[in-house]
Amino acid sequence: MWMPNNNYPSAMFGGGVDFGTMQIRSAIASDLADIVECEDLAFNLRARTTLAKEVSAHGQLASQIDRGDIHVIAAGPAFLGYISFSLRHDHLFVAAVAVHPKYHRTGVGSRLLSFAGATAFRHGLGKVHLFTDGHNAGNLDFYRQRGYVETGRCEEGDFFRVYLSKAIIGHPGKSLASISSKSKLSAA
Repeated sequence: MWMPNNNYPSAMFGGGVDFGTMQIRSAIASDLADIVECEDLAFNLRARTTLAKEVSAHGQLASQIDRGDIHVIAAGPAFLGYISFSLRHDHLFVAAVAVHPKYHRTGVGSRLLSFAGATAFRHGLGKVHLFTDGHNAGNLDFYRQRGYVETGRCEEGDFFRVYLSKAIIGHPGKSLASISSKSKLSAA
C-alpha cells in the first residue's frame, strides 16, 4: 500500500546527474522529442515497422500531453523519464512509465510511481491500476516490490498483459489508524 512520503534521498549517480534535484512537472509540447526517444529506448521500439505507426504514436503522445496526462521527470537539463496516467471514477490508471535506460535502477521509476500515488491520494482515489508486459519478469518484480498485486491476465495479439493494482492508504473512507494497525497485525 502507498503512503505519502516526500523523503527522497539526494544522491549522485552515473553521468553526474544529481538526483536530489529531480523534479516532476506536466509535459509540454517541446518535451515530445524527449518523450518519444525515451519511449523508443525504454520499450525497445526502435523497430517500428512503418512511418505511419511512428506518426500515429507521436500523435497519441502529443494528445496525451495536450490533455495533461503526461508528466516528465528531469534533473537539471537531463531528461530522465515520464509517466502517463489519467484519473478514473474510482482509481488512477497508469498508461505508461518509461525511464531512459541510462537511468534505470536509480529510483526514477519509483519516484514516478510515488508521484502517481500522491496524485491519486490528492484526488481521493482508492487505487492505482496499471498493466505491464507479462513476459517481462523485471517489470513484474519491479511493481510487486512496490506493493502492486496482480489482478488479472490476458493476451491481446502478441501482447501478454498482466494487470496490477495498489491500494492507497488513507484515502477518504478509510481510517489511516485502522489501516496502520491492520498492517502491524499482518506483519506480525
